[in-house]
Amino acid sequence: MIYIPRYYVYMEIDFARRLCRNMQGGTWRLKNRIIDTDVLIIGGGTAGCFAGITLGKKKDLDVLIVEKANIVRSGCLAAGVNAINAYITKGRVPQDYVDYCKKDADGIVREDLLLSMSERLNHVTKVMEDLGLVILKDGNGDYVARGNRNIKINGENIKPILADAVKKQDNVAVINHLNITDFIVENNKIKGAYGFDVNNAEFYEINAKAVLVATGGAAGLYRPNNPGFSRHKMWYPPFNTGAGYAMVGVERNMDIFGVSVLGVATAVGGGMIRDVVLGVIPPAVFTNPVYALVSVLTSCIVFFIFYFKRELLQGHRRETYDKIMLAMDSVGLGIFTVVGVNAGIRQGYMDNAFLLVFLGTITGVGGGLLRDMMASVPPYIFVKHIYACASIIGAIVPAISIINVMID
Repeated sequence: MIYIPRYYVYMEIDFARRLCRNMQGGTWRLKNRIIDTDVLIIGGGTAGCFAGITLGKKKDLDVLIVEKANIVRSGCLAAGVNAINAYITKGRVPQDYVDYCKKDADGIVREDLLLSMSERLNHVTKVMEDLGLVILKDGNGDYVARGNRNIKINGENIKPILADAVKKQDNVAVINHLNITDFIVENNKIKGAYGFDVNNAEFYEINAKAVLVATGGAAGLYRPNNPGFSRHKMWYPPFNTGAGYAMVGVERNMDIFGVSVLGVATAVGGGMIRDVVLGVIPPAVFTNPVYALVSVLTSCIVFFIFYFKRELLQGHRRETYDKIMLAMDSVGLGIFTVVGVNAGIRQGYMDNAFLLVFLGTITGVGGGLLRDMMASVPPYIFVKHIYACASIIGAIVPAISIINVMID
């Protein structure tokens, strides 16, 4: 079950009350502010502040940091921390940290980006020390390690240190208590963001040439791995509400109709492309609607199951679900591929091996290609090569077999 932190709910209720108090005689007294900047940083936590300090060195840029709280004490390190948990200690290399993160995240990482970040961890630590962060050292002047990737610090004032460094940047401005609610999108490109001042009835339109989202994670969204653990910790605070995730999700949020359309496209899209290539007009999906009806019914059933039983996609159940889907996908891919080859044979093209292979492949993967294009995500066959290759090989085998039979 998804858990929404009470703090976030109370904050939204309080925000609504503040807006309502600014209504008089049924008329809003909402002020509009329009700001133009080169770089907009959404979130003034540790990452947002450090990004502002880094960009502050580029004096030709105007940088704006917006934070729903106050950058002096905001983000997951608002209360401080007693260790830096991302440091390449003696005897270790950046790839060790990549391997640790990959294992901890169950392989869901961008290894190239993670490696680039890992190679600069120690540089960032040195910058923080130069800004005034106290890092514990031993008698030899080396940092005191705590484990394989941690060093000890006196970090209760880490956010005030960062906030002070931000204020010293002449080209970096800060707006506190500004809650960003949505992106400004033009031609599928983010051009800025919209937001509200959480203390006053002011609406902001911020236009930017570049937008950096540093809104942190979504702490408390799921139950902890161990029953005795708290849902929130110092570095998993309730005010890390997942605002950045929410803004991205709004751009691609789909209701049951959208899911059904994608389901139909996946199920019959490949066959529809195949029939058009073969000149079968109208395609079979329109002359025999049972295929579309079955896919709609299946999509609706799956939608409602996971809408009301979200826990089925968590923990070990997720692994079981993935295995079932892989098995069903493999069976479906094989059947669709053979059906595509067979359709070409029925149309009299049994002597054209290339066409038969194409028909089998497009029937197998065409629906998924249409689905991904409609959902604005990279097509699965372009990032999982084995998927398309399996369909091609599956189409070659019956095509060659048929040609050999004809030759004999």
